[in-house]
Amino acid sequence: MQLLITGSSGFVGKHLCNHFSNGHEVTKFDLPKNIRNYELVRESIHHDIDAVIHLAAQVRVDTAIKDPYDTFITNVEGTMNVLESMRLNDIPKLVFASTADVYGGNHSGPVGEYDTWGTTNPYGASKLAAERLCYAYGETYGILVRILRCFNIYGPGQQAGVIPLFVKKAMKGESLPINGRGLQKRDYVYISDIVRAYDLMLHTDIKGAVNIGTGIGTSVRDLAETVVYVTGSLSKIEYSLGDERPSGDLIASNFGASEDLNWRPQVPLKEGIKYVMESLK
Repeated sequence: MQLLITGSSGFVGKHLCNHFSNGHEVTKFDLPKNIRNYELVRESIHHDIDAVIHLAAQVRVDTAIKDPYDTFITNVEGTMNVLESMRLNDIPKLVFASTADVYGGNHSGPVGEYDTWGTTNPYGASKLAAERLCYAYGETYGILVRILRCFNIYGPGQQAGVIPLFVKKAMKGESLPINGRGLQKRDYVYISDIVRAYDLMLHTDIKGAVNIGTGIGTSVRDLAETVVYVTGSLSKIEYSLGDERPSGDLIASNFGASEDLNWRPQVPLKEGIKYVMESLK
């Protein structure tokens, strides 16, 4: 199979390229800003491509809040460039990287694929808009669209994110900073489980969106304590009670992934943190 992976230089993109290069011909489409160049996208998505995995995006919530317009152009118009190039070249399959942020926070329990969208920031809104474009092209032009709504991804090679931040500080014996009380819960998914989900999604005929999460919520406070334990660090945890942002829990129901993909998480949080630590030595 000939694959084109946009966002190939990113954290998830690099892992996917390494995985799919064994047995597939992979074309890499690099920087997120390039996805905004329609002619460049058209040149890359040619008729010999069998499927596109579209990762290229502006993925930082804080950046989206500061510059929502730029985020919209990259995430929505960039996705439009991919879809239109696929339409014109009769490319039959798309796997689109969405986000759990389309659900927003403050849920009473795990969220499923059919729960109400509740995004409260420009990043989540841009990804939701891109999802709807994917659905529209799928229904109108016969493109088989699969959407992965991944929760909090972590693993070796990740530059941003709370887990690499905590692990790096713990390995140096530095304090681990937490804004607020650290009670908000997130669902942390190890990168190898994410890669396996993409592989399964690429080789299935199901349509629509699938959550990829462990179904286990871990508070920021518990995460910091786990990192200290796994690394054997003497680091302290520092709370900045005046800096807390309003943020609810966001945990996946992975019923759809289990039933439709036969996917279940395989790497527990402690084991994944250990792998991150070992990659930094």
